[in-house]
Amino acid sequence: MRNAESPVLDHLPIPVSFRSLDIGHGFVEYPTGLVSLFQNGCVLSSPRKLRLGSLLSIRMRMPPETPGGYFAHRRYAGRVVAEQRVHGGALGYKVMFE
Repeated sequence: MRNAESPVLDHLPIPVSFRSLDIGHGFVEYPTGLVSLFQNGCVLSSPRKLRLGSLLSIRMRMPPETPGGYFAHRRYAGRVVAEQRVHGGALGYKVMFE
């Protein structure tokens, strides 16, 4: 049985972008990489430093469930709960979906 912290997907090339909903961050959307995906959150790399507690709007382009199917675009709201180093020493953030 998988717990909520076990990765559903780990190190797969799922295109992700996010924007911070914090005041003063504007409407800039940052393309980035998904490191791990959990049932209730994810770990993503970030081209900029984020504040713990920041609310993010996250957009994912999920691969088709069947060969020849369509990619699914999903949007999530999530809160940054931890900062960590990810592959290659890049800055990464654990985000829990709300």
